[in-house]
Amino acid sequence: MMSWIEACKADDISNEDVRRFDHGGKTYAVYRSPDDKYYATDGLCTHEKIHLADGLVMDHTIECPKHNGRFDYTTGAAKGAPVCINLKTYPVKVEGGKDLKMKRQRLDLHLVPFFGDYPLSKISGFDIERYKH
Repeated sequence: MMSWIEACKADDISNEDVRRFDHGGKTYAVYRSPDDKYYATDGLCTHEKIHLADGLVMDHTIECPKHNGRFDYTTGAAKGAPVCINLKTYPVKVEGGKDLKMKRQRLDLHLVPFFGDYPLSKISGFDIERYKH
């Protein structure tokens, strides 16, 4: 199921900046690009779980404040070591010219696939916390 949730006011984010947003026990990062578009990703770096909102935004890139790993926040793609796992991205819309809303997908844990008789949560690199809601 997907639902729109209010993240912040569009004007709360300066051009080429990021804002932290917490909802339902998860942290997200909401961005405003230099071309005045809005994007949202998971809010923690996939390398060391550091808050990306404390990082540096340059063009369409967010740089993690701890080890300088970089992501393209428009696609979630990992762009520089030490990060190698992409960020999850979320649709964003502006309603009424001022309210920024993000669409979050909820995935029930019983839908998480298994690899043979071995749950994916036991496979190296699989982050079960990412699928909890």
